[in-house]
Amino acid sequence: MKVKSFFKRLTALTTSAVMIASGVGLLASALSDSDINFTLSDDETYYKASSLNVAAPEVTGDVVLPSSYRDLPVDSGSLFANLATNANTILFPNVLKNGQPAFDSYTISPFISAMPTMAFPPFANQTLQKVSVKYTGKVIFNLSGCKAITDVYLHCSELELGTGNNFTGNNVNCKYYVLNDSVKSALVSAGIADSNIIVDSSGYFEGDLKSSDVDKSQLEDAIKIAQQVITNGTKDYTPSSVEALNKAIEVAQGVVKDAEAIEEDVTAAVAALEAASKIDETGVAETGLKKK
Repeated sequence: MKVKSFFKRLTALTTSAVMIASGVGLLASALSDSDINFTLSDDETYYKASSLNVAAPEVTGDVVLPSSYRDLPVDSGSLFANLATNANTILFPNVLKNGQPAFDSYTISPFISAMPTMAFPPFANQTLQKVSVKYTGKVIFNLSGCKAITDVYLHCSELELGTGNNFTGNNVNCKYYVLNDSVKSALVSAGIADSNIIVDSSGYFEGDLKSSDVDKSQLEDAIKIAQQVITNGTKDYTPSSVEALNKAIEVAQGVVKDAEAIEEDVTAAVAALEAASKIDETGVAETGLKKK
């Protein structure tokens, strides 16, 4: 196997990673699978997170929704439409299938009220402060009646507004961080002040939410590839190449085991595995990787 093929596989793995925010950010706690009722779609290609289990703990504080269940994508965009009355922050992770957005459009309703002008629950949300939407495809967004919300992060490439009293009754000072002018235009059409919309095509929004329940499958696959290189034999490797690659594998395994690892850690570990394979073109980067 040539190094070019190795890099190609690693690159493909990293494309499944969720877009990452820079800055300090907040860590959101994940709901466990047992907290959510999942329903398999009619075509059996994804799961719908339809509701919370009656025995699930009350949803409070910082929450991140699931992106997959039983190796299939999860549509949980509307799960909190009527349940997020006590959550402070909600992270909707990217939902990918084969490295691409899993759905033609993803409907997200962190909190939507039919009576957003009312000043008391359940007709207005008094707790929700931040929403982060990591989905990189098309998003249909519903958000109204959020009195305390201060920041919304939209990583989507395309935005469509939901129906009804959308974006009414929200905090007028809320800031919206978006990837492009198309998403900005959709928000402006909803009555959001131009000055409250920040466009940054890099997607590294300072203060964005981060998940402590990151998908580590791409890193696990990269470790297997690197381990196979060692298993195939190291007689043609330079000592420094073998040492560097083993160290990269060790660090990557530590990231997999680390419950507090965030997406930056996963991405960095994959990159380190790739870098370790490049150290000596006459060693691991060429001769070693050619071995079957």
